[in-house]
Amino acid sequence: MHRGVEDVVFALLNFPNNIVGHIHASWLDPSKTRQMTFVGSEKMIVYDDVDPEAKIKIYDKGVYKRGDAFGEFQMRVRSGDLYIPKIDLTEPLKYECAHFLECIRENKTPRTDGENGLRVVRVLEAAQQSLKENGATISL
Repeated sequence: MHRGVEDVVFALLNFPNNIVGHIHASWLDPSKTRQMTFVGSEKMIVYDDVDPEAKIKIYDKGVYKRGDAFGEFQMRVRSGDLYIPKIDLTEPLKYECAHFLECIRENKTPRTDGENGLRVVRVLEAAQQSLKENGATISL
């Protein structure tokens, strides 16, 4: 829609140990969501930054293989409980500034130090390079 501006981006991130990340970002999307879903072998976690009541939901859900010989290739979905932990809501920027000041006062290493920031910038630069190269895989 706009030359030089990506309206919708789908990014696939491959990590060691067959871990995969998928990102869908769009400034144009009519549904404004800020969610992250983490899928494990036995549970799933959904973080929803927009939901004021239940920012984190933990689902006891997974898949398992059927045991009978006929359906060995088939997978079954296992559904369990949903757990929503109580989280005290704080202003994110206020929390970040308080942590920064604590690190200065107590000479601590911040949770998100310069090395962490550099890793984030490298991933963003690789994503931008992939866009320039029509979706080519960029290794880090």
